[in-house]
Amino acid sequence: MFDIIFCIIVSIAITLLCVIFTISHLPIRKAPSDVIEKIKRNGLIHYTSKKNAVGILHDKYLKGKLSHMGGIELKFGKLVWTYPSGNDNLLENKHDSLLKKKKGKDNTNFEVCLKLTGFSEEDLNRFYMRPKFSIFQDQAIIFRGDKLAPSNIEILK
Repeated sequence: MFDIIFCIIVSIAITLLCVIFTISHLPIRKAPSDVIEKIKRNGLIHYTSKKNAVGILHDKYLKGKLSHMGGIELKFGKLVWTYPSGNDNLLENKHDSLLKKKKGKDNTNFEVCLKLTGFSEEDLNRFYMRPKFSIFQDQAIIFRGDKLAPSNIEILK
C-alpha cells in the first residue's frame, strides 16, 4: 500500500514540475509600458548563427519560428526571442550562458549577437514576456508574429 501511495505522490510531483516548467516558459504576459519604453530607448538583443545573421541583415527582418518546445507553446504561433539591450554585463553574461548551455554540442546557433532598434508601434504591441513567477529569470522579451522588422539591425558580436 505504501508503495502505491509513494508512486502516486512522485507522479503528481513530477507532473507539477512539468506544468510549472511549461507555464514558466510561455510568453503569456504582455510587455508592460515600462519595458516598452526601455525597448524604444535601448533596443533589443537577438542571438543567432552566422548563417541566419547574413539572411537577417539582407532581408532586414527576423522571421518568427514555431517553438521547438512543442506542446502548448505551439499555440502561440511564430516567435522571435530577444533580450533587453543597454547593459553590457547582461549582454556578455547571456551570451556566455547560451554558449555554455550547448557545451559539447553545436552552439553555433548563438555565435552572433544582433542589436535591434527602431520598432514600429505595431511591432511594440506584439512583445510579450514570461510570467512574473517564471523559473526563467533571463528577462526574455518575445515577439509574437511572422516578421519582426526593426529599422536598424547591427552586429554587436
